[in-house]
Amino acid sequence: MSPTTIVGDIKRQRVHRQIKGKATKSTVENFNINYSSFIDRDPTYFAIILNHLRFQQQKCHISLAVPNTRRALACISLDARFYGLNSLVKMYEEKRSNLKLLSVSVDVENEIELNLKDS
Repeated sequence: MSPTTIVGDIKRQRVHRQIKGKATKSTVENFNINYSSFIDRDPTYFAIILNHLRFQQQKCHISLAVPNTRRALACISLDARFYGLNSLVKMYEEKRSNLKLLSVSVDVENEIELNLKDS
């Protein structure tokens, strides 16, 4: 049987690994586990992603720091979606919609207050 070459990108360098026989799913998974991956994402909210992974691995239910802007929540949600963290996506989307509802109610209260001052 001829050798199979598995190719991967590690730290922006192409890596080739030859194995005897056919490459199985577990062989490819082991190849990916044994090497680090280069992920080019904005580091602004990565601490939140990392803490989520740490707490999830330890099965802790610790409240993570939550930014108070819809834009920040959207950015975290996008990063969580990129990493495949569906539970984190759901949590931040809920917080984002709650924040949206809160801002709408504040705007209504301010509008009422302004109308009262005008009369």
